[in-house]
Amino acid sequence: MSPHRERLVLVGLEAGPLSEWLHRSLAVDGIEVVLMETRQVHAAHSAMIVKSDRNDARGLA
Repeated sequence: MSPHRERLVLVGLEAGPLSEWLHRSLAVDGIEVVLMETRQVHAAHSAMIVKSDRNDARGLA
């Protein structure tokens, strides 16, 4: 078991080829997962002024 497991409340995944497999595996471990549609995530991020990996992660959160 991961040392960070007890801190996880919700995991957000962008829909993609592996997302169904990840969703199923995390759900078996009791972790709540939300799948986000790729087009909606892209539209939201394109409106951001400052683009960085950190800001992308915050936007997804």
